Amino acid sequence: LTAKSHDDPTKRDAFRTAMLAGWDLSWIAGDLQLDDVLKAVELARDPGFIPHGITSDAVNLIPEVAAEVVGYARSAQGQYGPHLMVDVGATTLDACLFLLSEIEGELRYAFLDTDVRIDLGAFRLHLARRKAIDPSSHGLGLPSPLHPVPASANEYPGSNDHALKLDERFKDATRDMVRQVSARAKRKARRDLMAQVENRGGFEVQLPGDIRVMLCGGGSGIPLYENAISEAGELVTCGGATGLMLKPFSILPGL
Repeated sequence: LTAKSHDDPTKRDAFRTAMLAGWDLSWIAGDLQLDDVLKAVELARDPGFIPHGITSDAVNLIPEVAAEVVGYARSAQGQYGPHLMVDVGATTLDACLFLLSEIEGELRYAFLDTDVRIDLGAFRLHLARRKAIDPSSHGLGLPSPLHPVPASANEYPGSNDHALKLDERFKDATRDMVRQVSARAKRKARRDLMAQVENRGGFEVQLPGDIRVMLCGGGSGIPLYENAISEAGELVTCGGATGLMLKPFSILPGL
């Protein structure tokens, strides 16, 4: 689910309908026709719809950022402490600050803050660059759908100041998003830790200070996103005795 939580019923229901319809269509032998798809979607919208071979309760939605965090936590690279994950997709940009810990031998993860933007992804950047260079352009402008988005607006034929300024706007918006996620996470960590202090009779709990930053996704190779994260890290201020110690962070290689 391309959302930071389950709180968007319109998006949640649309994804669930698509999943149920897709599952039901997978049982059809041979080529699918448009009428088959339309019928499957209509059936899947019915609250009483029962898909082939499973119950409706067996279909669950997980926000994309949550799935990524769980995947990392269970991987060989998973480490304890606070992490910032920024996923640059085709249309979306996801940012999540979470904490991994171990309690009684069991891995635990807590989401301190998340955000999802549907206008800052790599393909959104590409289309905006094309429009800045040629307002009448409607094509993809790529050799193939699998061709990577150019690293800079300078790489486009006919590039101009409008396209270069657009790169700066995307970078600034990404930087501000990451900085805001970090600031909200820091405030939440402070509130949670203060509650622990009160519950434990004044015993202060200190979160680790160093933060691991992971930049991933198909658009993560475009330099402006990495630059935005680095700038956000330089602007983050350290926490106090009961705050999340967010120091200027750096991006982990190979993630």
